[in-house]
Amino acid sequence: MTDHGWHDVLGRQNLLAATAAIKCLNTSDDTTVWESTTAGEIANGECRPGYVGSPQRVCSLSGNFGPVTGTPCTRGTCPAYASETSSYPTSTTGTVVMGTCAPGYAPRNNVAPTRTCQDDFSWSEETSGCDLLYCEEDTDSAQFATFPTSPANGQPQTGECLPGYGPTATLPQRTCELTGVWSATTGGCQGTLQLTV
Repeated sequence: MTDHGWHDVLGRQNLLAATAAIKCLNTSDDTTVWESTTAGEIANGECRPGYVGSPQRVCSLSGNFGPVTGTPCTRGTCPAYASETSSYPTSTTGTVVMGTCAPGYAPRNNVAPTRTCQDDFSWSEETSGCDLLYCEEDTDSAQFATFPTSPANGQPQTGECLPGYGPTATLPQRTCELTGVWSATTGGCQGTLQLTV
């Protein structure tokens, strides 16, 4: 091999050795952590908790990271969640979300329920909460019937006739609506007392 050829080989070896010694130092920002990377190689970023993505950067021969390529890290989400008493929409990690009480339920102490969408993409425990609504005990004087306290479940409730009254052809019924309000009475009661002479 000629001297010129040896110089080329040695030059390439020296370049490779020099390049191997150059690194892009580890760095990070609010969303991504980058490990130290040898010059000329591609670095795969690690998203911080609560973030998702597949970011990459090339470590230049001068030891500087290039612009981010691939999928940059962005906030992830918690899936929509619903229980018997409340529901929450799909939400971004790190946010406190106000829930909606299910039909037949109302915010406890007039304070809306909340949950936090956590950095592990799960929901926190609920604060405050939703309580079942009730229709209070009530008397329908027009139909001579009383109705006991009932849950707001939308189911018909059969009342009792006042003393001295009996049911008509149809027993008195009312529905405790999901809003916690009694519906109008169907059926009713009529007097059964007989006057004596």
